[in-house]
Amino acid sequence: MKKTIPATFPSAFWANHATPWLRFKQLCTVSFLVFVLLLLPFLVVDCSVLANPVHVSMPQITITKEGISPSNVSIRMVSDNSCVFTGNITGYTIAVECSHMMIDGANFTLRSLPGGDGAALTVRNQEMVTIVNLNVENYAAGITLTCAPFCRLINNNFTNNRYGISLDSSPNLLLVNNTIVGGSVNFGVYAGTFHDYYSNIDESNTINGKPICYWLNRQNAVVPSDVGYLALINCTGITVQNACLSDNGQGALLVGTRRSSLVNCQITGNAQDAGIHIEGCMDLNVSGNDVSQNLKGIVVTDSVGIVISGNNVTSNSLGAIHLNPATNTTTLYGNYIANNVGIALFVEGSCSNHIEANTIEKNQFYALQLLGMQKNNTVYRNNFIGNAWGAPGSQLQVSMPGIDAEHPMPNAAVWDNGEEGNYWSDYTTRYPNATETGNSGFGDTPYNINPNNIDHYPLLQPLPVTPAISVPQSTQTHADTYPGT
Repeated sequence: MKKTIPATFPSAFWANHATPWLRFKQLCTVSFLVFVLLLLPFLVVDCSVLANPVHVSMPQITITKEGISPSNVSIRMVSDNSCVFTGNITGYTIAVECSHMMIDGANFTLRSLPGGDGAALTVRNQEMVTIVNLNVENYAAGITLTCAPFCRLINNNFTNNRYGISLDSSPNLLLVNNTIVGGSVNFGVYAGTFHDYYSNIDESNTINGKPICYWLNRQNAVVPSDVGYLALINCTGITVQNACLSDNGQGALLVGTRRSSLVNCQITGNAQDAGIHIEGCMDLNVSGNDVSQNLKGIVVTDSVGIVISGNNVTSNSLGAIHLNPATNTTTLYGNYIANNVGIALFVEGSCSNHIEANTIEKNQFYALQLLGMQKNNTVYRNNFIGNAWGAPGSQLQVSMPGIDAEHPMPNAAVWDNGEEGNYWSDYTTRYPNATETGNSGFGDTPYNINPNNIDHYPLLQPLPVTPAISVPQSTQTHADTYPGT
């Protein structure tokens, strides 16, 4: 019988050295393997623990006018409105529960325990808090300011925190010379009102060595392509091109901005808001961008005259393109929208928008939902391919639920231009007896969405996916004021 020879040595070696001692060692090896196999049921590792590591709650240090609690940590009060670190601190979070407080880190480090939950520093419903010269490492969040106006962050370093700096409804801030490295959501600004976006955040602040461009009231300028975070607040005539905008709350934040362009950028991995967040803007050109793997792809609110063309909007977690209330005269042209989770195109309470020449395929919910008081929207020459239906068995890739219970029938949109409608991949399934009308390329049975919304010229073959070359432009003249004011 031919023996199985380990490949570590030539077979001749084993053939010439198969002594009783080696046979004994081989028998021991086999016995050990049998023992391990018998023991395996008692050594099963819970893989869910590995996939979901244990989160550790850490005790909190509270800073008030009365002092530091607990008092045995490495922070001492200098006066009733200032305190200073006297050493490194590990395994605590800090809540600042008073206004008009100066916290000097003195270049010491505030460090999380492995798996620690919570933010290193939290300032909520306070104002005029200053934090300087502090290193913050390995927290779920570095610092969160919520409803905390007139605060200052100066000369701080945030390293390997999942969230770096998060600013929520906290206007009139001053951020100077802060560095953020190694986070997955490094920087984000969230607001309840237009005024909340007004802060002084200069380019001495960096993310992974790249400057934060938080531009306020700028005109006729080009954003550097090596930008670490981008916000254009009340700007005019700004050009952004060939930038990589990733791993922040938003990839690009445009608020109250006019006649500007965002072109040929890579916008990925922005997990808290959207790849592109547009609010209160007019006459923007957003084209040729790769917008993928964000929480949402592109969100437009309270804006007019926005052209979104020739973008790849793919694999986002909560939909591809949202036109939120009061977003009017927007053009979506020649975009490739695929493999998103949630509603691919969502139009709510918005009017006179034009959706043409887009390919919308393999999204994991409706391809398009028109909701609320929307009206005068045109949707034709698009490819609707293999999107997951909303209601089981409905086989509709479009949802139009109406305005409310008293108005269950939605307003009409225009689904064809009188010669061509849209390509629907489920057309022949819904209408198996439909045939081509002459050599026209469209079917003889209209595609019925509901009694108010009918594609009279449904295409039998998908349109080619081509970049937007001639994009219809808005002819409306818009006033140079923020629409929300």
